[in-house]
Amino acid sequence: MRVIVILILIVIAIGLARMLVGDVVKAVSKTIKAPPDAPADPQSASTAGRLVKDPETGSYIDERTAVKADVKGTTYYFESAASRDAFLRKQRS
Repeated sequence: MRVIVILILIVIAIGLARMLVGDVVKAVSKTIKAPPDAPADPQSASTAGRLVKDPETGSYIDERTAVKADVKGTTYYFESAASRDAFLRKQRS
């Protein structure tokens, strides 16, 4: 009887240890992995352009890849052509 109780306790302890080790491994792997938006090449982050704000959506975009529009001598930057068109329609109204 004593042997059966000891075996049951050992099985429970092994199960708990496996769960604990699994949780620790998951937590460590999450902290080691780079965030999905981080550049694969760390030097490419230093070559990123200046961030400019889209006046229509309020989001910030890289100046080099933004859609541009000149309105009354001022250059505006947009994240998409649709955003630019909506802004220009509001300017005409």
